[in-house]
Parts: sequence; structure tokens; C-alpha cells
Amino acid sequence: RVRTKDYVRAAELLTVMSDASLDKLEQHKWDYQLGRNYWGTPRIYAPAIGQSNGLFNMQGQISSAATRPVAWSTYIDPIFEQTYDDIGSLLQGKASGISINYLDGSLSALNEVVVVGYGIARKKDLTGSVVTIRGVATLNASNTPLYVIDGVPFTGDISTFDPSQLADIMVLKGADATAIYGSRAANGVVLISTSGKVQIPVAGNVEAPEIPPVIRKNFQETAFFYPQIRADRKGYYNIEFTMPENLTTWKWLLLAHTMKGEFGYAEKTITTQLPVMVQPAMPRFLYQGDKMILKSRISNLDTIKTEGTLRIVVEDAVTGVDLTKTFTDQSTEKIAVAEGSNQSGAFSIRVPESQLNPVKIRVSYATSTFSDGEELTLPILSNKFFFSTTQIIELKEGKQMLPTLKAEPAMTPLGIGYFIDPLPKASMIYALPGLVNYNWDCAEQTFSKIYGYAMAFQLMRTDTALAKSWSRAVVQDGKELPMELNENIIPWSTLNKSSINQQRELYRLFDTASSIGKINELLTHLEDMQLGSGAMPWFKGGKADDYITSYLVNSIGRFNVQGLKLGNDAQQKRLQTLLDKMIKYLDAQVYNKDRYAMWSIVDARGYHLKAYPADSLLRRMADSLLVRNDGLKSLMSEAEYIIMLKQWYPERSPNAQVAQNRLESLRQQAVSDPKNGMRWKEIADDEDLSINHEETVARLAEAFSYSPYAAEVQQGIVQWLLQNRK
Repeated sequence: RVRTKDYVRAAELLTVMSDASLDKLEQHKWDYQLGRNYWGTPRIYAPAIGQSNGLFNMQGQISSAATRPVAWSTYIDPIFEQTYDDIGSLLQGKASGISINYLDGSLSALNEVVVVGYGIARKKDLTGSVVTIRGVATLNASNTPLYVIDGVPFTGDISTFDPSQLADIMVLKGADATAIYGSRAANGVVLISTSGKVQIPVAGNVEAPEIPPVIRKNFQETAFFYPQIRADRKGYYNIEFTMPENLTTWKWLLLAHTMKGEFGYAEKTITTQLPVMVQPAMPRFLYQGDKMILKSRISNLDTIKTEGTLRIVVEDAVTGVDLTKTFTDQSTEKIAVAEGSNQSGAFSIRVPESQLNPVKIRVSYATSTFSDGEELTLPILSNKFFFSTTQIIELKEGKQMLPTLKAEPAMTPLGIGYFIDPLPKASMIYALPGLVNYNWDCAEQTFSKIYGYAMAFQLMRTDTALAKSWSRAVVQDGKELPMELNENIIPWSTLNKSSINQQRELYRLFDTASSIGKINELLTHLEDMQLGSGAMPWFKGGKADDYITSYLVNSIGRFNVQGLKLGNDAQQKRLQTLLDKMIKYLDAQVYNKDRYAMWSIVDARGYHLKAYPADSLLRRMADSLLVRNDGLKSLMSEAEYIIMLKQWYPERSPNAQVAQNRLESLRQQAVSDPKNGMRWKEIADDEDLSINHEETVARLAEAFSYSPYAAEVQQGIVQWLLQNRK
């Protein structure tokens, strides 16, 4: 239990207990750094495991005490302004705020704790002071003696024993009991006979049947995690949990703070163990046809030698069929383990080629007084690998026989498929409905929808074949669109019923009369979002956001560079008015922005220098930002930098030449081939093409538009995008 000294000033508690072996992968510790913000209020950061930093306001200094078994961080008491670095004083309640209660009142009770079987004791001598940590049904200490009936340890409820069957009884205590029955007899032994006199076995030579093993199955790495526990009326916290069945050392972290910012921190280790333990070195999975030696360690923490049987059982996890004889020729092994030592055993395992279902593997060790076991379910993986090969086929007009694809001799053919590369224009058309129908209505996505409608307008204005095909696609009374459109221009003529919705979305998108109304609605939404300062928030009613304002100015600039137009002149004027206000806002921000914010502003303003020339201050800021950038770490930053150099400086200037040199370097870094097009290792090695990668590719294509090999590079990029999106 953890509680405040004065329950009126109750604290909140954050606590977690996890397998200490996880620290071998990454150290788990709540460290503290104390810093002051600009107006002088100190702050403390308390990073949680795998979580972002939590923020607690407090006053005073802090130092580390990580070398102590239980470390409450040293701090200045915010009430008395006194410094405490004696852990004993702090835990005994001499500092205001947090304290720990122990059942026997001694600080020594907070040394390392060992959970032995189902009781708890100090690691030093397993007797004396006891720290109570109560889990659900697993950590209940007991003072019950060991009952032995007719030479067999009795594990049931002794109250169910029929007294009329009692023939003789004897009680053993102390060294006499433990010499024969080990530490399980620490509370004494009651020997009962139902036929004649009790026979006392010779010490170390107890002959009795092995007891059934208790199989452990719960191997969670976290015993509990409570991010926020509040004290009860008396200032106490109650932590209830089910202890996992791992035989390991656990790391227990506690962090508590009061409403006034007083805090305390503690670390403890708890070891869960049994008098006799078996720990098999289980793999995480098996392959069909695998052969392996499964080794197990048997640990005897008892004070006498044990003799027992190591046993393995294998079951089909789906059908429950016993597969032990199929997996191994020998399923048991007699093993003796000296007191306080370890021994190992092993089974030879073979996985049948035909085994498909996962298997349950139970390994147990049982003696006449103790037993233990572990069970894990292991998947069985195929020893075959799925392999696909691709052959490029060029089809000409007219009838043509497809070539025969032959598999390698070691391969089993499973199927064949053909994929026809779509035309770039068709891929773009298919993507437009997703752009204009996006769910969010933030400023960024609102303009993206306008962009999608403008692109549809542009296609209808410039592509007569597309316009003619659309004019034949008339929807009447909810009927399906006629399947007679030109597949080379709009490849929807052979779509099945599952694609009808997409077909209708495409039809509506290219309905220019309807789209004009949609664009008006979207422009109104942007106008309602824009603040009086000209800035844009992320969402309507939000605060001014420099990044999203720069993003919109940047996007409108690219919109204009690509020659896109809205539905009519009135809509163009409304968009221009939005742009005027945003540029005035950004130009006023250059006085107090850091380098990261200035990068976005200079990038956005570069598209509008002719219509909105930069003043002297903005020009100096741009020169300072762009004069030297040799340490750019990403393709996105490199592409943006090249674009800015081309926009801000004349064609024959030294900076413009720097841009050309860096473009050539980027081209040489690219990987290019006729099949897959052009790509860069930074984005091509990932399994999935993320949204960030798509934006990077778009900026790279834009950067290369300033180079003499723009058409070649952009065609290669489009080819790679189409291949990657299959």
C-alpha cells in the first residue's frame, strides 16, 4: 500500500509491474529532468513506459537515486523548502507528502521481495518481516501444515477427511519435518494413517507417488499497469491483479504526486519462484519437418535432494488429439536434482511433414512433494515458400497467343494471373473520387477537394474523347450506367456490379454543372474558417496555424503553376481573395519565426513572387535560409530546397546552378529500369507506400520539372508509382 501522510492531501498513483528481463531489450525507467519555461515556472517531465511524456507542475530541485533498491527521488518540499536526500527519512513520513506503510513498520521490509510458491517473504532469509502484496487468487500466504495420509501428501481440504477412518496420527515439527519433506514442511507435518501405526519415512528417502503437475500457462510480460489510481478516504491505494505464472524477476515502478506537485518515486524487484521449477527452452514456432532437441532446466530450491520425472506431452491444439508418440520416441525421463542446484533434461522432437494445426506442448517435472509445468501453444509453419515470377508481355493489335509460363522443377504451380498496366490518365481518374469524397473537412482536405474538382474540369475541357464518352453515360431512374464507354479513355466499361458505386462517383465528378455547386460550398467553408488576421486554422473555430496557412498558400501556388482553373471567374476571384489575406498574414510572421517555420513560409511564398513581390526583410530571411543547406536529411527536404532555389533566384545565378547540380545528384542516386521505372531507395525499400512517400514523390517530380530531363524522370516516376500500387 502507498498512501499520503495526511489523507486530506491525497495523491494520484501511477504504477506498473513488468518482467525485468525486458530491460535487456530497452531500459524501462521513469527518468526526470527539471526545466524552467520562459516565465519562470519549473516543470517536471515523467515519461511512462512506451508513452509520451506526462507533465507535472512542481517546485524545487531533483536528483537521481537509482542505485538504491527503493528510490524515492530527492526533492525540495514545496511547503517547508527543505531538502531531503535520506531515503529513510522520506519514507518514514518526515517529509510532507508521500510515505509507504509496511506491516511491521520497518524500512528493511522494503528490500527485494521474493514470491515463493504462493507466499511472500524477504529474499535474505525468507523469514521475518513480510511485505504484503495481494493479487487475485495467486498470492495468498498460508500457515497450514503439510498433511500426509498413508504416506501420500494430501493437497485437498482436510475438513473433508472422515475422522472415523483415522487409525493413528503423529505430528513432526522443525528440523525433523523439513529433513524428510523439505521446505514444504516449514509449518510442520501431520502424519495420518488409516491402517495401523504411522510409519515415519527415513529422511531423504520418501517413497510416495508423484503428485499431478500444476501446469503454468499465463506468461504475460506485464503483471499490471494502472495509469491513474486515486487514494481512498484514508489515503490508501488498493492494487488488485492476477500474477502471471512466469518464473522470473519482476520490476515494480511507482510514481505518486499530490495536488500541490509533491511527488515520490519507487522501484522494487519481486522474484516469483517455486521450490522446484521446470523451465523449458521453448521456441516461438515450428516448421513442418523440423528436428530439434528441446532442453529443460529443473531448479531445486529446496533443502533436500529431489527425484522426479520430467515429462513431455504434445497435443493438436485444434482437435485435441495426443501427438506425443508422433513427435518423440521418449516422453519421460527420471532426473534427480541435488538441493539448491540445477539439472537439465532433453527430448528429441520431430515435426511431421503433414502437421498443419498448431500444437500444445506441455513439459512438467513432478516429485512426490512438488510439481511444476509449462504449456505453450506453438504454430506449425509450412516449410514451403510462396514464390511468384513475373514476365512482361507486349500485346499488339489483333489476336495473339499468350506465351506459356513454365515453373522450375522444384516448384509446384498454384496458379497464374495477368495484370494489364493501366494508362496513367486512367489511374488518375480512378483516384479523383477518393480525393473529392474524403471524410474530413479540415482546411487542408477542403482545398484538396477543390483541387480534385478543378482537375476534373481541366480534363473535360482538354480531352475531347473523355468529354464525348461522358456525354453518352446518362443515368436515368437509378439504372446502371451503360457499359459502352471507351475503355481506352475511361476504363470502366467492363466493371462488375461491385464497382457500380465507383462508376457513379466518376459520373458525378465529371458533371461540371453539379461540380460548380460543390466548389461554391467548399469555398464558403474556407471563407468561414479564415480568421480576421488572414490565417487559417486546421478546423473551423480553431486557432491560427502557420503551418496550415503556409500549406494552403503552397497548394494554391502549385494549383496555378499547373494551369488549373475553377468553374467560373467568380470562383477564381473568391480563391484569390483568400490567398491575398493568407500572404499578408505570412509576410507579417517573418519577424519572430524559427528556422522550421520560416522554411514552410519561404517554400509557400516562392510560388507567388511575381504577383506578390517579397519585401527586403522577407528577402533577407530567404537568403539566410537558402544560402547553405548541405545537411538535408530527406528526399522531401532536398526536393523542397531545389524548388525554392529555382523560384527565388534568377536562372543564371549561382544559386540556380546549385539547384541544377543537386538535381543531377538526385538523378544519379535514383534506381531506374524499364520494368519498374525510377525510384529512390529511401522510399522504395518500405513495404507500403505511405502518404508521406506520395508527397515526396510529387515534390521530386516538381523539382525535376526545372531540369532538361524532366519528361524522362517524370515518366519513370509515374511508371514506378503504377507498379507499386498494383
